[in-house]
Amino acid sequence: MGKNKWQINCLFIKKIFALIVDLFFPLKCLKCQKIILKIDQNYQIGDQVCKSYSKDLFGKYFCQDCITLSYELFEPPFCKRCGKKFEHKFIKNHFCEDCLKISNSFRKVRAGARYSGIIKESIQLFKYQKKLALVDPLGKIIFSGFVEYFKPSEIDVIMPVPLHISKLKQRGFNQAFLVVKNFKKMLEKNNIFLPMNIDLYSLKRVKKTDPQTNYSVLQRKENVKNAFKVVISEKIKNKRILLVDDVYTTGATSSEAARKLLEAGALTVDVLVIARV
Repeated sequence: MGKNKWQINCLFIKKIFALIVDLFFPLKCLKCQKIILKIDQNYQIGDQVCKSYSKDLFGKYFCQDCITLSYELFEPPFCKRCGKKFEHKFIKNHFCEDCLKISNSFRKVRAGARYSGIIKESIQLFKYQKKLALVDPLGKIIFSGFVEYFKPSEIDVIMPVPLHISKLKQRGFNQAFLVVKNFKKMLEKNNIFLPMNIDLYSLKRVKKTDPQTNYSVLQRKENVKNAFKVVISEKIKNKRILLVDDVYTTGATSSEAARKLLEAGALTVDVLVIARV
């Protein structure tokens, strides 16, 4: 049997197998549980570095009704430091009023998307309902923000914001780590090979804090004050650190974590999130 004929037969068998799986084990929408009748699997996402992704990124996880919840990419114009969106498109990037008045510990905040639509739904399903399949599309969203706004050669350490041990036991995973764990592989697909490390141990969350949701800006800062501690300072000193989280709202958590890292000798701390409010 020739090589081409063998490849054609393998492809045919794979398609038949996929049809059988779809027939007996149909995919259900992660939001409304409706059966997903048709999936377009011909798109290529993640094999190339690109600026934006279409809604097909979520086609394997949501039905056509739910996937119509559009999302907005993280694009200019925005505040140079905190990433706050400026409403008028003709405005160039500059510092927002809050960042002119209040100094944050981090250098800049960037994201893959805005916290809205299908992105917001996916993050909430991922974090609170343990829909771990969404790690793939959300990981690609945050990776798009990484390659758009950072030079990989200027980052020494990627550090997911740690959870308190009680929260980690309750949830079972650190969502910030899961969405960045494949960064090196994704860079290598684009022929970028760097000694970049993911550090899960040098920064520890030592204070069990209340959920930030219903707190004001000042209350949020007080709530997370002294919540973090650097436990392996030699891995922090003179390093350029990229602090990673799922969502950026007021920046209280990121700023407090960055403050501790800088006190331990970090050269710079930047923040990258899946979505910026």
